[in-house]
Amino acid sequence: MIVVLLLVSTSDALPLDAAVEAALARAPISDLATARVDEAEARVRTVSAPLLPSVEATGAAVWQNEVVLDLKDQFMTLAQAVGLPVQPSMFDDVDLPVVQPGFQWQAGAQVRQALLAPAAWLARRAAHEGALLASLEGEADRYALTGAVLEAWHASARHHALLEDARGAVAVAERAASLAETLVTHGVASEDQVLPSRSAVASAHAVEGRARAAAAAADATLALLTGLDDISADPPDVPAETPSLATCLHRLERPDLAAAGARVDAADAVTSATRASALPVLGAGGGVVYLDPEPYLGDQWNWKVQVQLTMPLLQGGAVRARGDEAAARAAQARAAERALRERAQAEVIRLHGELAASLASLREHESAVDLARRAVTAAEARLNQGGGSLLALEQARGALATAELHRTLSRADAARASDLLDLATGGPPSGSDRSGG
Repeated sequence: MIVVLLLVSTSDALPLDAAVEAALARAPISDLATARVDEAEARVRTVSAPLLPSVEATGAAVWQNEVVLDLKDQFMTLAQAVGLPVQPSMFDDVDLPVVQPGFQWQAGAQVRQALLAPAAWLARRAAHEGALLASLEGEADRYALTGAVLEAWHASARHHALLEDARGAVAVAERAASLAETLVTHGVASEDQVLPSRSAVASAHAVEGRARAAAAAADATLALLTGLDDISADPPDVPAETPSLATCLHRLERPDLAAAGARVDAADAVTSATRASALPVLGAGGGVVYLDPEPYLGDQWNWKVQVQLTMPLLQGGAVRARGDEAAARAAQARAAERALRERAQAEVIRLHGELAASLASLREHESAVDLARRAVTAAEARLNQGGGSLLALEQARGALATAELHRTLSRADAARASDLLDLATGGPPSGSDRSGG
């Protein structure tokens, strides 16, 4: 069960969810995330291209002199192979022009298709992992900005609540000091008896001044993040109980952790693709060529179809070195993920302790406020019965104002710790689904 306690604020209230929504809408991280995703998707298309058919066309106009082919050696070899009695001198004047002199027009087209290309397939997989990483990095950026807005929002709420209580404490202290001055003037009290009242007034004004300056700074930070002017935080709610630490650690799933895991997957995929460049590639292709005028030995139209297997044999160890380099980057990503998860767990443990301590302090200050109110009631009753004094009553009211101020601080600390704990475990802050007030 959640018991709701409200902080008091006199400024234009802004709910936490509205603050986060406004900050995310205007922040450049949205454009950055979109650009990252667009780049990653383009990378997927780029590395997928070698897996698809490629078609190219060529054309040329060639000017050339007569090219001849000396057939003596070929005829001699053939004659000797079949046992014909021939002499080399018989072929001294034998030659055959292959292409005509002058212009020749050429046009052709080729198509290629990879049949088996492990490196290309693994590169495509790595690109898909990179696209997923780009999306999750955008979510991690949004998560970080949400944390910054949450801190600014709670700072605004805390200092405005403190300012409100400080103003009340100043009024109470000034009434008590004025009464003490009156008693001194009429000779009912001595000069030294008014000194504590004067000191209380000075202290109350100091607290008010600090709260006013801190509230202005917090509002300026909140306005910068949200792009909204003349605003402050809406009064936050405070849970009455602390969730178990085991539950908090069990539900630890945050966008930055998801991005770190995706970074490991992407690095592993790049490692596999890099090492696969040493594997053979099987491809098929075909083409057609048109020649005009046609050569003496051939046709105007020529075509070919081929299946080709390419196997890298020796590249100076470059493939292995690139694979080792990629594997080292993957190891770095894996270590960074573990370090981030440990930091996240430590953050959850710390915030869980802060929330428990803040709620315990809040309960004590609630008791102190209750006792201070009883003291004021008792002082009023004594005064109505003809006993006691106005000074004692004002002093009791001053003690009540101080107790309420400390309670306000405890409430603000508990609300902040609760929302930060929710955010640290990956869930939305408790205050993000409350309108406050």
